[in-house]
Amino acid sequence: MVSRLNLVAVSAAVLAFSGVVAAQGAPIVIGSSIPLTGTVASFGQHSRWGAEMAIAEANAKGGVLGRKIEIDFQDNRCNPAEAVKSVTQMLATKKYVAIHDGLCSSAALAIMPLVERAIMNLADHLRAAPRPASDCYFNVARKLPLYHYKRRG
Repeated sequence: MVSRLNLVAVSAAVLAFSGVVAAQGAPIVIGSSIPLTGTVASFGQHSRWGAEMAIAEANAKGGVLGRKIEIDFQDNRCNPAEAVKSVTQMLATKKYVAIHDGLCSSAALAIMPLVERAIMNLADHLRAAPRPASDCYFNVARKLPLYHYKRRG
């Protein structure tokens, strides 16, 4: 299973390169749309536990740039329509520095246009689908987590 500490590293990169300006001391919030129910819920639950462990470890060491990390999990049931619904709601709040998708190619491909239009960053896991060339996309399963990331200027 992919090290969830990569998620924390990606969070730092997102914060550093995205130009997000927030009140000092405010937490860094990542949105996560993963399958918590349905046929692949066990994979989603393991992804959640791994992310929670990595974030707890990072926060115990002072967070990222002195700020704590939080992650908001929403269930997409590995269903593209549910993923679009949950990510649309997350993007509407404008409190997230990145969106972490969860494991399903169909869901990730469905949310990618939304995330890109919002000038948000999308972190995902290794999937079977081809890697699209998108400004918003990077893969946390690779040695170079900023695989398809372009700095937004």
